[in-house]
Amino acid sequence: AQGKCFVTIMGALNEFEREQTSERTRLVLMVRGERGLWHAGPILGYDRPPEKKGHLIPNPEEAAVVNAAFDTYTECGSILKTCELLNAKGYHTKEYVTYTGRPRRGRPFVYTSMQNLLTNLAYIGKREINKRLMHRPQDKLPEMQRYKVVAGVWEPIVPLEKFNRVQALLRQNLEHKRNEVRPTRHIY
Repeated sequence: AQGKCFVTIMGALNEFEREQTSERTRLVLMVRGERGLWHAGPILGYDRPPEKKGHLIPNPEEAAVVNAAFDTYTECGSILKTCELLNAKGYHTKEYVTYTGRPRRGRPFVYTSMQNLLTNLAYIGKREINKRLMHRPQDKLPEMQRYKVVAGVWEPIVPLEKFNRVQALLRQNLEHKRNEVRPTRHIY
């Protein structure tokens, strides 16, 4: 009976410690996010300096690719066509070396990577907090879990007007199930 009680108490203490560590980690990430620090992975258009954690430095060559993606989507109005055109020019996703020293090659753009690039607020110097909860009713969530957009500690590489134009075009194409760039042709 004593051994059984001891195992139960140790299991409860381990579970408590694990949940406490999880809460602390979540709180630290929230505070860093509200300060505008970056704590996600590598992002096309920026480099992460090792001496300043949470900061991003624009990479001019990659920033040109990002702006080319925004310009191409504005012209053609299709994510897949944008991928095809950028891949034909030899552009690809971010190449980087992991913290363990393993190189990661850039890959050709696909629909998901292009959609993520075109909707990423980091390119206009903003940081999203609790993005995965953005579609839930915000008034019913605790303050710590609410979706927020804060200013990042890095400089933007895409002009705000260009970013907003692409977002409006993405919304139009999504809502109407058609491409707003091409003229509508009716066949009667």
